[in-house]
Order: sequence, then structure tokens, then C-alpha cells
Amino acid sequence: MLTDKSAETALAASVGAQGMKAQAALLPLALLAFGVSLPVFVWVAGHAANAHWMSAAFAAFAVGWGAFYGVVNWLKTSAAADLRTRGRVQVMAGLVWALAIAGLAAFAHFAGPVRETLLLLILGAAMVCVVFTATWLPSLLIVAPVALAGPLVVLFLTPADPAVAQIALGAAALGLALALAVNRILRRQYALAFEREALLAERAEQAEAARRFARVKSDLVDSLSEELRDGLTGVAHVLAAAAHGRAAPTRQQ
Repeated sequence: MLTDKSAETALAASVGAQGMKAQAALLPLALLAFGVSLPVFVWVAGHAANAHWMSAAFAAFAVGWGAFYGVVNWLKTSAAADLRTRGRVQVMAGLVWALAIAGLAAFAHFAGPVRETLLLLILGAAMVCVVFTATWLPSLLIVAPVALAGPLVVLFLTPADPAVAQIALGAAALGLALALAVNRILRRQYALAFEREALLAERAEQAEAARRFARVKSDLVDSLSEELRDGLTGVAHVLAAAAHGRAAPTRQQ
């Protein structure tokens, strides 16, 4: 039986592992989401005053895509079995996207008339990061604030309409709060899954112990049957010898 401390450690490790697996399963969908939103960003950025710097934004997206592609392939290797290493890799991959979003926010800051429109689109990309980090608490606490910080800071630097910046801040705070609530629900589900696996393992152990006991009992009965059969056979031989003998029965007979 596990002690309370070891049980809590095993539970924390299981919750973390399940969260990382859930986040890894969402990585292809995250790439798809960014890929779908990229043409919209390109169309709006084409009207920016600094559209000639769009290639730098494309470079940031390319770095993010390459990093995620490498992470997806790395997660299929045996090195990903180490939870600490896997956690660091997944957090760093998320930070790559967060820094790419910050670079896009810097590009949008000098975009002229479409500045607020671009920043709101980039804030939407940051919210996508929040959604895809909600499955694992460390990533949500580290990556999500960094992703949101870039577009929000730029929105508040020189806001053409302060109301837009305030609405964006409120939407980001609401999205982060909802992500924390979802993570709380998921962590509870992870804990229930861990308890279920522990119960199944305990039940399997009890069933195996019952099978071993039944096997031992069966072997004991077989052994006693053999001893009894051998004993009765010996008695039968002795009695048969006494019955067919011409001399007086011996003491053993």
C-alpha cells in the first residue's frame, strides 16, 4: 500500500503526465488554427503602412511552425518518456509561439490605420495559445500570460481608442479565467482517471492473489489425494497378502 505522501506524489505525476499528453494531442489542431488564421492576417497586413516588413512576420511564423513540427516528432521518441524533459520542451515550444506573437504585435504597432485591427487579430492568436495551454497548468501559467502580454501592451501604448484597449484587456482576462476553470475541471478528471487506474490495478492484484491461492489449494488437494491413494493401495496389498497366504497372518497384516 502507498503512503499518503507517495500517493500524493504519484497523483501529481499522473496529473502532469495526462495534461502533457492532452496538450500534445492538440498540437496538430493548434497548427491548423494558426494556418487558417494566417490568410486573414496577411490580407489585413497588406494594408499596413509597414507592409514591407511582413516578411519578418512570416519568418516568425516559420520559426514557430518549425519548432512545433520538431516537437511533434520528438514526442514520438523514447526521450519523451522523461516527464521533466518533456515538460521543459513543451513549455519552450509554447514560448516560441508566444514570442512570435509578440513580434507580430511589434509589427502591428507601426501598421498605421490598421494598427488596432491587426492587434485584435494578434490578440485572437494569443487566445488560441490560451486555449491550447489550458490542458496543462504549468504551460497555462507560463505561456498564456506571455502570449497575451505582447498585443495588450502594444494596445495600451498609444491607443487610438482607449475603449478598444480596455475591452481587449477584459476579454483577455475573461478568457484566461475560463481557461483556469477548464484546467481545474480537467485536473479533477485526471485525478479520477488516476484513482480508477489504481483501483483496477488493486483489483487485478487481488484477482491474481486469489488465483494463486486457488492454485495452491488445488495442488494441496492433489498431493493429499496422491498420499491417500498410495496409502490405501499399500493397505490393500497387505490385506490381499494376508487373505491369500497359507501361514498365520503377520503382525503387520
